[in-house]
Amino acid sequence: TALVALLPAAGAAGIGVTIATVVVFYDVLLPAALTVAGVWLVANRPVAFPPPTVRRSHPDVPDEAEKSALLASLTAAGGWFIADTHLPPWGAPFVALCLGLGVGLWHHYRPVVAVYEQVDDVEDGLTDALSLVGRHVANGKAVEAAVERTAEDLDGEIASVFEMAATQQRQLKGSVEEAFLGENGALSTLPSPRARGTIAVLSLAATEGKPVGEALLGIAEHVDDLAAVEAEARRDLDAVCGTLQTTG
Repeated sequence: TALVALLPAAGAAGIGVTIATVVVFYDVLLPAALTVAGVWLVANRPVAFPPPTVRRSHPDVPDEAEKSALLASLTAAGGWFIADTHLPPWGAPFVALCLGLGVGLWHHYRPVVAVYEQVDDVEDGLTDALSLVGRHVANGKAVEAAVERTAEDLDGEIASVFEMAATQQRQLKGSVEEAFLGENGALSTLPSPRARGTIAVLSLAATEGKPVGEALLGIAEHVDDLAAVEAEARRDLDAVCGTLQTTG
């Protein structure tokens, strides 16, 4: 931010600033420094849970590389044509490159981002789901019945997951683990280590019965504490990331 404010200050102080100096500082050194700072932040950020990995083999992530390339090319051509009529001659290539690359990358990674958003929605409801199942089990209900009852008590993405698992249990008469993580389970395609760990606990509870209810409540509280730590870490980084974004 100080570097961005340096140019008018230098001019006011009578220091001659050439075009070459502007190009070196603002088009080379500043972007490079921002890139290095951003990579350092990502590599050293504090996390409470391992991030999910979304691969191109995911059923909700279609392979549309050719469509993305075509869209990028058309956008670049349109940007070049418009910029050529409104900007100096050197502006058209920059506009075409930035618009084409940006739109192409947005289209290519849009399905991946949608899966990440689904993961976030499911993980946000895990604590409530685990607490509800724990209460039902502590009150004497079987885990299978607790899963079905919990689906009725929740809302949002996590409610859809538990409702699908309850349907799997009724139709296939399988275990809790199969209903969630089986071949066609409710979480079979969701790349969330946190969700899978939660279901592993529920599967254990299904074999142990009522005494596990209190343990499930304790684990839900622990998961909630971890989520609070993660949220606090994100808040601590907001100021630094906001400064980088503003500078960029």
